[in-house]
Amino acid sequence: ATTLVGDFNSDGQLTVEDVDLLAAATRNPELDSQYDLTNDGQVNADDIFHWVDEIKNTWVGDANLDGQFDSADMVDVFGAGQYEDAILANSTWSTGDWNGDAEFDSSDLIFAFQHGGYEAGEKGVVAAVPEPSSSLLAVMAIFALSLFRFRQR
Repeated sequence: ATTLVGDFNSDGQLTVEDVDLLAAATRNPELDSQYDLTNDGQVNADDIFHWVDEIKNTWVGDANLDGQFDSADMVDVFGAGQYEDAILANSTWSTGDWNGDAEFDSSDLIFAFQHGGYEAGEKGVVAAVPEPSSSLLAVMAIFALSLFRFRQR
């Protein structure tokens, strides 16, 4: 069976549970190399960013992992009521802990906004610019030639 990189719970999908397992590993002093996605000998916020950016192909701040970091994510995380609360280590990815410290605070918002994905749409989706068709070019050429011939008369 093929192993999906970043699928830490082995369910065949890249989900919030996977990023939460990765975040928990960043707080564990015992290095588990499966979580060292950047291969630098450390498990830290860089690995979380790598999982989000390179493996899941979404934005830091995409709390619901729908591919976009938008107002729906902000409503979800603030609605969870964990922003700078008095309960230690109670936050997860879906409740605003985007840097892996188990807290939802201003450092998570800074981490997310530094990566520039807010309201940017789906990551990697580029608006298509239609190419001119050859029939349009042919019509334009005929029109230009007829103008040229008309002016010669």
